[in-house]
Amino acid sequence: MVGRFLKTAKAVAVCAAAAGCAALLLVFAQPAKAQAPPAATAAAPAMPDGAAIVILVRSTLLTLNDAVRSGNFTVLRDVAAPGFRDANTAARLSQIFASLMRDRIDLAPVAIASPQLAEAPAIDPKTGMLTIKGAFVLVARRLDFTVVYQNVRGSWLLFGLSTQPAPAAGAAAPPPKKEAAPAKPAPPAKKQAQARETAPPVESEQRLPWQDGG
Repeated sequence: MVGRFLKTAKAVAVCAAAAGCAALLLVFAQPAKAQAPPAATAAAPAMPDGAAIVILVRSTLLTLNDAVRSGNFTVLRDVAAPGFRDANTAARLSQIFASLMRDRIDLAPVAIASPQLAEAPAIDPKTGMLTIKGAFVLVARRLDFTVVYQNVRGSWLLFGLSTQPAPAAGAAAPPPKKEAAPAKPAPPAKKQAQARETAPPVESEQRLPWQDGG
């Protein structure tokens, strides 16, 4: 087998010298590389505990609140995952959350409120993304949210965010506006008073000197 390989290599070398078959010579001259074993699948990140889940959501929504109040979404973008930053500019985030700014939604109570989770937080086994869905009941308002995080070098960074404010269940409806009652027409004046107003004035009788007798 070795002798046959040497004969083949010699023939190829002759071919390369005579006919310019350098490429063939290089192919046969390079030893075959051993196939690398498949890379081990990276372990899925661990699920954060309950306290860490609350901290994650509060931190994200309070950062969003700062952006809404200031109109500057640069910080929200900068602290997010690389994929989030690549997909969104600060100007685009301002457009996405324009309704929160227009309605002046205050998310500050999130700092002391506890989230009501709609379902258990879950990590996608294929992407490793952590999804948290729930709501905060604020002052006479409910804020539904869905937040997606990506684990980057051991830290959960914002990858997706959706918010939907709505009136809180059981919140008192604003009282209906009271319409001003139509003004009643003024009652007619008494006939006696009206007669006094319309009667011609009575002139006092004065006698001139030549009218006096004698």
